[in-house]
Amino acid sequence: MGVSIAFRFLAGRYHATPWDRHPNEGAVEWPPSPWRLLRAIIAAAHKVDGAPDPVLLRHVVCALQTPPEYHLPPSASAHTRSYQPLFGIGESSLVLDAFIAVRQGAGDPDARICVTWREATLGTDASSALTRWLDGIAYLGRAESWVEATLVRDPAEPANTSQLQPQASSSPVRLLAPADVAADELVAVLTVTTATLQKQRALEAPGTRWLTYHVPDRIATRFAGLRRSAPRAAPTLVRLALAGSVLPRFLDAVLIGDRVRSALMSRSRDTEGDVHPLFAGKTPDGVPLRNAGHLHVLPQDDDRDGRIDHVLLWASSGFDDRAMEAIMTLRRLYAMDGQELHLSMTGSGDVTSDAEELGVPSQFARHSPVRASSIWRSRTPFVPPRHMKQRGNQLIDTVAEQVLREISRLGLPTPAIEPLAATHAGRELPWRLFRAIRVSGGGSRSGMAASGHLLTFPEEVHGPMAIGYGARQGLGQFEPW
Repeated sequence: MGVSIAFRFLAGRYHATPWDRHPNEGAVEWPPSPWRLLRAIIAAAHKVDGAPDPVLLRHVVCALQTPPEYHLPPSASAHTRSYQPLFGIGESSLVLDAFIAVRQGAGDPDARICVTWREATLGTDASSALTRWLDGIAYLGRAESWVEATLVRDPAEPANTSQLQPQASSSPVRLLAPADVAADELVAVLTVTTATLQKQRALEAPGTRWLTYHVPDRIATRFAGLRRSAPRAAPTLVRLALAGSVLPRFLDAVLIGDRVRSALMSRSRDTEGDVHPLFAGKTPDGVPLRNAGHLHVLPQDDDRDGRIDHVLLWASSGFDDRAMEAIMTLRRLYAMDGQELHLSMTGSGDVTSDAEELGVPSQFARHSPVRASSIWRSRTPFVPPRHMKQRGNQLIDTVAEQVLREISRLGLPTPAIEPLAATHAGRELPWRLFRAIRVSGGGSRSGMAASGHLLTFPEEVHGPMAIGYGARQGLGQFEPW
C-alpha cells in the first residue's frame, strides 16, 4: 500500500544544512533526510493539535521509520554570498547562503518532490491525523524553505532515488535517518532539541544512523532554459577550522600535519582499498608522484597565540570529487596527547582567491599564505633534505643553497636570502623549539639543524610556499610580510 507525501517548494528553493556540516561550507542536504522529515511531522503535530494523541503519533512515526524512496526533479545547487559587518571593529565577515533550486526555481508550480514509504501502512485515524499535521508544515529545513505538504494516494511520479544498487550514472549521498529502535524510544529521540544536544556537546544525534542514497546524475544537473556557467576548476586550496578544549601547539605543527594526512588517506580509499594518489603521494602501484601537485597539509596559527587554529590543505593539481568527499567527511581528529579535535571547512578556492573567500578574517589576511608578496618569512622551520658536503676547500649543499634550490623547484624566481632567528607566536619562538621530525613516514632529511629565512623576491609571488623535509606535513612554511 505504502504512504507518499509530496512537498511543494513555494519559492522554488530548498535551504537546509546537513547535520555534520557548517553553514558556511555551502553544502545543502538534498534530498531532505528521513530524520528531518520525521522531526518536521512531529513538530507540526504539536503545532496543530497542541498535545497530539501519543498513540497516533507513535503509530505514524513508527510506520515511517523505514528508509523511504524519493522522486526528485531536475535541480541545481546555487548560493548567494554577502559580507556582513562586524560592528565595533570595522571589519566584515563572508556569509554563504547555499540552496537547491528545484526544477525551474522561483515561480515553477511543479517545484516539488515526492517521498514514499513503500512498506508503511496507516489506519484511517492515523491517515486523518497525518493529513491534518501536514497542513501545519510551513517550511522544511530553514525558515526560507516554504513548503506545502500533502498526503498523496497514488503518486504519478515513480521513485528515482533510493538505497538500491547504484547505477553507473549516479552519485552517493549520505542522509541521516532514525535507527531501528522501539516505538517509545523512537519518539523520544526524535524530539530531542538542538539546544539539548549542544549542551551535551553531542556530535551525533541519539538514535540515528547514516544511510547512503544514490541520486541519478541526470537529475542533479542544471536544467534547460537557464544560462549554463562554465564548469568550475577543482579547488587547489581548502581551509579547515580546528576546535577543541585544548588546541595543539604550533610547535607541533608537523604532528598535526601527519595526523590530518593519515586521516585523509584512510577516508579516501576506493572500493579496491586504494588510497587516493593525491594523499598517498604515489600511484596504487607504488610509483611515487614526480610533481609537487599532491597534498600539502599546512597547520596555521592565525591569531599568533602559539596554538594551531586552522589547517590549510594545498594541492596545486586540484582536489577532485573523490578527494573533496574525503575532506568533507573529516570531522574529528585526535592529537598526540589524545585530545579530541573537531574540524569544519571554512572555504575553498585557489591561489587567486581572496583570503576571506577561504574563511580568513580580514584582520589576519595580511599574513595569509595565499596572499601575493615580494617578501616572505619562515613561519615553521626549514629542515634541509640533503647533507652539506665539502669538495676540496668548498662547501656545497649549504642550507642557503638548498633553500634556493627548493624555491626554484616551485617555479619561483631566485630571491635574496637572509637568516631569520625565530618566528612570533605570542613570544619569539626559536627554530630549535619546533618539532622537526615526522612521527611516521620517510622523506630525505639531513642531520643539519632547522633554520629560518627571510626571502626577498624581485617581484610579487603567490603562496602557499612550503619547502624542504616535511613540507607536506607543515614544515618549511613561509608567510608573506
